[in-house]
Amino acid sequence: MSLFTILVPLAVASSSVSTPPPPPRVVLPVPAISGDIRRNSDPLVLKLEQRSLICGGQPVTPLLSQEPDPAVLNGRVARRYHQADLKVRFLMLEFDINDLGQAVNIRSEVIPEKGALLAIWLPDAIPVLATWQFAKNQPREACQLQLALNTNTVADTDMATLIKLRALKLTSDKTARRQIARRIISPDATCLKKPRPRFLVRNSPDYLALSSNPGAINYVALVHDIDAEGRVINIRNSGNSGHAELNQAAEQSLVSNQYATSRDPARTGCPRYYKMSPKKTVTYAKPEEETAPAETCKGLPEDWIKKPDVEYPKNFLRRSIEGWAEIQFDVAPWGQVGNVSVLRAEPSTTIGDGAKRAIQVARKAASERGYTGCIEMVRFEMKKNEPDTKVSD
Repeated sequence: MSLFTILVPLAVASSSVSTPPPPPRVVLPVPAISGDIRRNSDPLVLKLEQRSLICGGQPVTPLLSQEPDPAVLNGRVARRYHQADLKVRFLMLEFDINDLGQAVNIRSEVIPEKGALLAIWLPDAIPVLATWQFAKNQPREACQLQLALNTNTVADTDMATLIKLRALKLTSDKTARRQIARRIISPDATCLKKPRPRFLVRNSPDYLALSSNPGAINYVALVHDIDAEGRVINIRNSGNSGHAELNQAAEQSLVSNQYATSRDPARTGCPRYYKMSPKKTVTYAKPEEETAPAETCKGLPEDWIKKPDVEYPKNFLRRSIEGWAEIQFDVAPWGQVGNVSVLRAEPSTTIGDGAKRAIQVARKAASERGYTGCIEMVRFEMKKNEPDTKVSD
């Protein structure tokens, strides 16, 4: 077995196949368009809320937990769904707990099944569960986390969720962003009117001095006014993730900002968003015993004619989750790779999906007989442990 380690932002992997046919075209299920859905629907905000958590039929409480980030369905996709029908859907995450108190072997099931397309729009569900911490030395099996899918238009979404969407920039849909801005920013605010205020001095918090739980993404949204002298006044906290240190540090840095006064009048209702990505990684150690390749894989050359180009899965990367995947594959006599599958992976087989796709298009040197049952261990590790810190208007 050979080993590939994926370091952020670069990644490498391994692959193979016997005699692979062309990959079948994937057709995602599309629910029928309901007659009462407008042709040009508004974006929908999707939010998962915990309903139950059991292991072996008994309730379990994590020591540390976070909610999955909300997401947005753009109007083009949203009009395919009946909003009332979406509200009755659930996402079931099944998993086990190891001796370290980590959720392992995470897999998902959408209820009812015809809502499977929605899982694509809720990419944080599995990564966020991987950041949860349970009691150590109390391994459990057959755990189930049931999450209810709540959907609303931007107009009907609670303010805390809208602020989180804006602060973490969780949607690129222009219509949704405009609607969110109209909900968040007071109609009486003058700060964003042209000409917009110009910075003379712009400060940021010392993010490296702040504590952080592994995998946690923290934020704070502040609103302030600017007086005639260009000073920041009347700071208000309009929403945050509950990180007291970040809240205080953001206010301290904001009050020391200075705006130009030559042509800019006093302003009100200026929004400022501060985001701090994880400073600590969530690490899933590779297995003590790796799966051995089959006898029919002996003699497989280490080098690749066309190397696999594996990218770090972005949904695990943004939460600084380190994991691994064992990829099984065959190699045809002419070097083509096929029969690729994720044999094992932690925290979930979804972390190995990118490695699987990259290996499917890789290529080995031609041989007389080909190889079957080959194994590659792909490891995803953070290159450096520095927080992704951003301040935005």
